[in-house]
Amino acid sequence: MKRSSLILRMSVGALIASAGFASTNYLMGQTAVPTTAPSTAPRVLASINGEDVDASKFEDILMAVAGMRLLDQVIDLLVVQQACRQAGVAVDSPEFQKNVQAELDRALANLGAQGVKPEFQMQALSQILQRQGVTNPEFEMGLRRAACLRSLSKGKIVPTDTDIKNLFDLEYGERVRGRLFVAPTYEAAGEVVKMINEQKIDLNEIAQQKGLQLQQVVIAATNDNKDIATLKKIAFTMPEKTSSAAIPQEKGGWLVFFLDKKEASQNIKIESVKEKLRERIIEQGEVEWGKQHLARLRQMANIRINEPILSKQLVALNERMKAATTQPTSAPATAPARP
Repeated sequence: MKRSSLILRMSVGALIASAGFASTNYLMGQTAVPTTAPSTAPRVLASINGEDVDASKFEDILMAVAGMRLLDQVIDLLVVQQACRQAGVAVDSPEFQKNVQAELDRALANLGAQGVKPEFQMQALSQILQRQGVTNPEFEMGLRRAACLRSLSKGKIVPTDTDIKNLFDLEYGERVRGRLFVAPTYEAAGEVVKMINEQKIDLNEIAQQKGLQLQQVVIAATNDNKDIATLKKIAFTMPEKTSSAAIPQEKGGWLVFFLDKKEASQNIKIESVKEKLRERIIEQGEVEWGKQHLARLRQMANIRINEPILSKQLVALNERMKAATTQPTSAPATAPARP
């Protein structure tokens, strides 16, 4: 009973207009004409020891602190909802509300796959959101956005026999599991190797201290991707629980691989798991397709920001994103680790 009430509390806000994001007209500033003339007196948000807090000044502070982050999420939600409506998907229908609930169920199922018992999954999810600084309304928007993109992606992913065989090799064939640091320079990669060898702090803390990506990866022995040929060769010759030296990438940047475990191939026939693998490929493909489609929708969208604070933040954000594209921060094409 407790779990059901928590799910209802977290998801209904996204499904009903009371959350403030179900109405596009509201977000676009199309409000009803007031029946009386607006007051010119300052709006008082609160009073502290007799001193009034001006609502407009508070809103300016709020806009400067979180406005761009929230607006960015609202834009994402609006463009995918608009795309759904154009595709004939009724985003306000009870049927679509079930899709949003299904996204929450997927999030909980992922926690279950990591060993979290059902009765503790909502609590664990809340703790994760709190640590990441994600509010319930933001999470609810994310669920709706995911449901929209999943609806738009239906039928777009058709796995081939080669796709299924590659995933089978990755899941049940000989493989290595490890964690991969992505560093912009040789010096940065060398510092990571030194810190790993010193064994004073764990890998997550090293990544956090150095501000680097740390990805869990699985590399199959049959993987013939030329982009990871060097990494694969090194990974399969390393002892477990050790680190590689700095590995250069052809397109710039450096990698450091930590080998967690080597795993032998399993005695399983591909036909016995073929359908499950097909569903996995479709699931993963839909997620990736959704990310790319969202980027296309954002690129094509006609976005006009009238609020001065947000306009300045958007200019700064675009400059940072442009600068980031010149930095070699992406890892090579390896599969994400699964439990």
